[in-house]
Amino acid sequence: MHTFCARRIGAVLTALLACTAMCQGATITFTDGDFAGWTFFDLSSPGSSAATTIVGSGNPAPCLQVTTVTGPSAFAGGLGTDWDLQAAGAISRIDASIDVKSISGWGSGQGLELVAYQDGRLYGTPCPLWVSVTGPSTSWHTMNFHALTAAHFAYWPSPDTVVLTQHPNFSATGSPISFGFMAGNNSSGTYRQLYDNWSITLTGDFLPAVPEPGSLAMLGIGALGLGAFAWRRRKNG
Repeated sequence: MHTFCARRIGAVLTALLACTAMCQGATITFTDGDFAGWTFFDLSSPGSSAATTIVGSGNPAPCLQVTTVTGPSAFAGGLGTDWDLQAAGAISRIDASIDVKSISGWGSGQGLELVAYQDGRLYGTPCPLWVSVTGPSTSWHTMNFHALTAAHFAYWPSPDTVVLTQHPNFSATGSPISFGFMAGNNSSGTYRQLYDNWSITLTGDFLPAVPEPGSLAMLGIGALGLGAFAWRRRKNG
Protein backbone atom coordinates (compact mmCIF):
# COMPACT_ATOMS: atom_id res chain seq x y z
CA MET A 1 0.00 0.00 0.00
CA HIS A 2 2.83 2.37 0.77
CA THR A 3 4.49 1.26 -2.46
CA PHE A 4 1.33 2.24 -4.35
CA CYS A 5 1.46 5.78 -2.92
CA ALA A 6 5.15 6.09 -3.69
CA ARG A 7 4.57 5.07 -7.30
CA ARG A 8 1.79 7.66 -7.77
CA ILE A 9 3.71 10.48 -6.12
CA GLY A 10 6.86 9.52 -8.00
CA ALA A 11 4.99 9.66 -11.30
CA VAL A 12 3.69 13.15 -10.54
CA LEU A 13 7.12 14.41 -9.49
CA THR A 14 8.61 12.95 -12.68
CA ALA A 15 6.03 14.85 -14.72
CA LEU A 16 6.82 18.06 -12.88
CA LEU A 17 10.52 17.65 -13.52
CA ALA A 18 9.80 17.00 -17.18
CA CYS A 19 8.07 20.39 -17.35
CA THR A 20 11.41 22.04 -16.61
CA ALA A 21 13.44 19.85 -18.96
CA MET A 22 15.01 21.42 -22.02
CA CYS A 23 13.33 20.74 -25.36
CA GLN A 24 16.21 19.92 -27.71
CA GLY A 25 15.74 20.68 -31.39
CA ALA A 26 12.52 22.59 -30.75
CA THR A 27 11.26 25.22 -33.20
CA ILE A 28 9.16 28.34 -32.80
CA THR A 29 7.94 30.64 -35.57
CA PHE A 30 7.13 34.35 -35.34
CA THR A 31 5.15 36.15 -38.05
CA ASP A 32 4.25 39.79 -38.61
CA GLY A 33 2.21 41.36 -41.38
CA ASP A 34 1.77 44.96 -40.27
CA PHE A 35 5.12 45.85 -38.58
CA ALA A 36 3.32 47.50 -35.67
CA GLY A 37 5.66 47.83 -32.70
CA TRP A 38 8.83 47.42 -34.76
CA THR A 39 11.91 49.55 -34.14
CA PHE A 40 13.23 51.08 -37.38
CA PHE A 41 16.71 52.35 -38.13
CA ASP A 42 18.62 54.08 -40.93
CA LEU A 43 22.29 53.48 -41.76
CA SER A 44 23.55 56.03 -44.26
CA SER A 45 26.91 57.42 -45.23
CA PRO A 46 27.25 61.17 -45.81
CA GLY A 47 25.47 62.16 -49.00
CA SER A 48 22.98 59.26 -48.93
CA SER A 49 19.67 58.66 -47.21
CA ALA A 50 17.33 55.85 -46.28
CA ALA A 51 13.80 55.81 -44.90
CA THR A 52 11.23 53.28 -43.65
CA THR A 53 7.50 54.06 -43.65
CA ILE A 54 4.38 51.94 -43.22
CA VAL A 55 2.02 52.23 -46.21
CA GLY A 56 -1.33 50.73 -47.14
CA SER A 57 -0.47 48.83 -50.31
CA GLY A 58 0.75 45.57 -48.85
CA ASN A 59 0.13 41.88 -49.48
CA PRO A 60 -2.38 42.49 -47.97
CA ALA A 61 -2.16 45.99 -46.45
CA PRO A 62 -0.32 47.40 -44.58
CA CYS A 63 3.36 46.86 -45.43
CA LEU A 64 6.77 48.43 -44.93
CA GLN A 65 8.25 50.69 -47.62
CA VAL A 66 12.02 51.15 -47.72
CA THR A 67 13.47 53.98 -49.81
CA THR A 68 17.20 54.38 -50.38
CA VAL A 69 18.58 57.41 -52.22
CA THR A 70 22.01 58.27 -53.68
CA GLY A 71 24.63 55.68 -52.69
CA PRO A 72 27.29 54.55 -52.15
CA SER A 73 25.91 53.17 -48.87
CA ALA A 74 22.29 53.61 -47.86
CA PHE A 75 20.59 51.01 -45.69
CA ALA A 76 17.39 50.93 -43.65
CA GLY A 77 15.50 48.25 -41.78
CA GLY A 78 13.69 47.22 -38.65
CA LEU A 79 13.75 44.92 -35.63
CA GLY A 80 10.56 43.17 -34.59
CA THR A 81 11.29 39.71 -33.12
CA ASP A 82 12.72 39.53 -29.59
CA TRP A 83 14.25 36.50 -27.86
CA ASP A 84 15.62 36.13 -24.32
CA LEU A 85 18.38 33.54 -24.65
CA GLN A 86 18.99 33.08 -20.92
CA ALA A 87 15.31 32.65 -20.09
CA ALA A 88 14.12 30.77 -23.18
CA GLY A 89 17.17 28.86 -24.43
CA ALA A 90 19.93 28.86 -27.02
CA ILE A 91 19.39 29.21 -30.78
CA SER A 92 21.12 26.78 -33.13
CA ARG A 93 19.47 27.72 -36.44
CA ILE A 94 17.42 30.48 -38.06
CA ASP A 95 15.16 30.31 -41.12
CA ALA A 96 13.32 33.38 -42.35
CA SER A 97 11.29 34.75 -45.24
CA ILE A 98 9.70 38.01 -46.34
CA ASP A 99 7.56 39.10 -49.30
CA VAL A 100 9.07 41.78 -51.54
CA LYS A 101 7.79 44.06 -54.29
CA SER A 102 9.99 46.58 -56.10
CA ILE A 103 8.07 49.68 -57.18
CA SER A 104 10.85 51.93 -58.47
CA GLY A 105 14.55 51.75 -59.21
CA TRP A 106 16.85 50.16 -61.70
CA GLY A 107 19.46 47.42 -61.95
CA SER A 108 19.39 44.86 -59.16
CA GLY A 109 17.33 46.98 -56.79
CA GLN A 110 17.94 46.77 -53.07
CA GLY A 111 19.94 44.10 -51.34
CA LEU A 112 18.31 42.31 -48.41
CA GLU A 113 19.81 40.71 -45.32
CA LEU A 114 18.77 39.50 -41.91
CA VAL A 115 19.93 41.50 -38.91
CA ALA A 116 20.35 40.83 -35.20
CA TYR A 117 20.77 43.44 -32.46
CA GLN A 118 22.51 42.46 -29.23
CA ASP A 119 24.41 44.41 -26.56
CA GLY A 120 24.11 47.65 -28.55
CA ARG A 121 25.59 46.11 -31.70
CA LEU A 122 23.95 45.53 -35.07
CA TYR A 123 24.86 42.32 -36.92
CA GLY A 124 23.93 41.49 -40.51
CA THR A 125 24.31 38.66 -43.01
CA PRO A 126 26.72 40.03 -45.65
CA CYS A 127 27.77 38.40 -48.93
CA PRO A 128 27.33 35.70 -50.00
CA LEU A 129 24.10 35.65 -47.95
CA TRP A 130 23.12 39.12 -49.13
CA VAL A 131 20.05 38.64 -51.35
CA SER A 132 19.52 40.96 -54.33
CA VAL A 133 15.94 42.00 -54.98
CA THR A 134 15.51 42.47 -58.71
CA GLY A 135 13.22 45.23 -59.86
CA PRO A 136 11.18 47.02 -60.68
CA SER A 137 8.47 44.35 -60.45
CA THR A 138 4.69 44.61 -60.30
CA SER A 139 4.20 41.35 -58.41
CA TRP A 140 5.06 40.15 -54.93
CA HIS A 141 7.63 37.41 -54.48
CA THR A 142 9.13 35.71 -51.42
CA MET A 143 12.76 35.93 -50.40
CA ASN A 144 14.08 33.14 -48.17
CA PHE A 145 17.00 32.58 -45.80
CA HIS A 146 17.80 29.03 -44.72
CA ALA A 147 19.85 27.38 -41.97
CA LEU A 148 21.63 30.45 -40.63
CA THR A 149 23.74 30.30 -37.46
CA ALA A 150 25.49 32.95 -35.37
CA ALA A 151 28.59 32.55 -37.55
CA HIS A 152 26.64 33.84 -40.57
CA PHE A 153 26.08 37.22 -38.88
CA ALA A 154 28.83 39.87 -38.87
CA TYR A 155 29.14 43.12 -36.92
CA TRP A 156 28.20 46.36 -38.71
CA PRO A 157 29.88 49.27 -36.86
CA SER A 158 29.07 51.67 -39.74
CA PRO A 159 27.25 51.60 -43.12
CA ASP A 160 30.41 50.90 -45.11
CA THR A 161 32.24 48.68 -42.60
CA VAL A 162 31.62 45.01 -41.76
CA VAL A 163 33.71 43.08 -39.23
CA LEU A 164 33.44 39.48 -40.42
CA THR A 165 35.18 38.02 -37.36
CA GLN A 166 32.68 39.31 -34.80
CA HIS A 167 29.36 37.52 -34.34
CA PRO A 168 26.36 37.62 -31.99
CA ASN A 169 26.06 35.16 -29.11
CA PHE A 170 23.21 32.68 -29.69
CA SER A 171 24.09 30.51 -26.66
CA ALA A 172 22.10 30.24 -23.43
CA THR A 173 24.51 32.73 -21.81
CA GLY A 174 23.87 35.41 -24.44
CA SER A 175 22.12 38.70 -23.80
CA PRO A 176 18.57 39.31 -25.07
CA ILE A 177 18.54 39.64 -28.86
CA SER A 178 16.25 41.14 -31.49
CA PHE A 179 15.88 40.02 -35.11
CA GLY A 180 14.71 41.77 -38.25
CA PHE A 181 15.91 42.68 -41.72
CA MET A 182 17.77 45.44 -43.52
CA ALA A 183 17.58 46.59 -47.15
CA GLY A 184 19.80 48.96 -49.07
CA ASN A 185 22.04 49.67 -52.00
CA ASN A 186 25.69 50.53 -52.49
CA SER A 187 25.41 52.27 -55.85
CA SER A 188 23.97 55.61 -56.95
CA GLY A 189 20.25 55.81 -57.64
CA THR A 190 16.88 55.82 -55.93
CA TYR A 191 15.26 52.53 -54.96
CA ARG A 192 11.82 52.07 -53.42
CA GLN A 193 10.59 48.64 -52.41
CA LEU A 194 7.75 47.16 -50.33
CA TYR A 195 8.15 44.42 -47.70
CA ASP A 196 5.43 42.32 -46.08
CA ASN A 197 4.66 39.03 -44.27
CA TRP A 198 7.79 38.71 -42.17
CA SER A 199 8.37 35.20 -40.82
CA ILE A 200 11.25 33.84 -38.76
CA THR A 201 11.69 30.35 -37.32
CA LEU A 202 14.11 29.74 -34.45
CA THR A 203 15.46 26.26 -33.76
CA GLY A 204 17.35 25.38 -30.60
CA ASP A 205 17.36 23.97 -27.09
CA PHE A 206 14.40 25.83 -25.62
CA LEU A 207 12.99 25.84 -22.12
CA PRO A 208 9.21 25.29 -21.93
CA ALA A 209 7.06 27.49 -19.74
CA VAL A 210 7.59 26.53 -16.08
CA PRO A 211 4.60 26.59 -13.68
CA GLU A 212 4.63 29.23 -10.95
CA PRO A 213 5.86 28.05 -7.52
CA GLY A 214 2.30 28.27 -6.18
CA SER A 215 1.06 26.07 -9.00
CA LEU A 216 3.77 23.53 -8.31
CA ALA A 217 2.79 23.46 -4.64
CA MET A 218 -0.87 22.91 -5.51
CA LEU A 219 0.06 20.09 -7.89
CA GLY A 220 2.12 18.48 -5.15
CA ILE A 221 -0.74 18.74 -2.63
CA GLY A 222 -3.09 17.29 -5.21
CA ALA A 223 -0.73 14.39 -5.84
CA LEU A 224 -0.53 13.63 -2.14
CA GLY A 225 -4.31 13.83 -1.82
CA LEU A 226 -4.80 11.50 -4.78
CA GLY A 227 -2.34 9.03 -3.36
CA ALA A 228 -4.01 9.08 0.06
CA PHE A 229 -7.45 8.61 -1.50
CA ALA A 230 -6.26 5.63 -3.53
CA TRP A 231 -4.54 4.15 -0.49
CA ARG A 232 -7.75 4.35 1.56
CA ARG A 233 -9.72 2.69 -1.25
CA ARG A 234 -7.25 -0.20 -1.39
CA LYS A 235 -7.27 -0.52 2.42
CA ASN A 236 -11.07 -0.53 2.70
CA GLY A 237 -11.45 -2.77 -0.33
